[in-house]
Amino acid sequence: MNPTREEVLFALALEKPAEERAAFLDLMCEGDTALRARLDALLAAHEQPETLLATPPEKARPTIKLAFAEEPPDEAVGHTPGR
Repeated sequence: MNPTREEVLFALALEKPAEERAAFLDLMCEGDTALRARLDALLAAHEQPETLLATPPEKARPTIKLAFAEEPPDEAVGHTPGR
């Protein structure tokens, strides 16, 4: 399977230091704004942390408190209406 131009440019851009990537992409995309936008989005996503959550679940505070009142059991549960 041959990699696409986008895949090759993405891999090459990752090899460059972050401060050199913009100039490299300007040169390689040659005015193809759609390709440049896709590469910028891929690089930005690549730089994001591994997790989707900004705060680890164990450090997150609950936002609501559920307080269920004691309710008497429903006497109709299990009964079939009619014949």
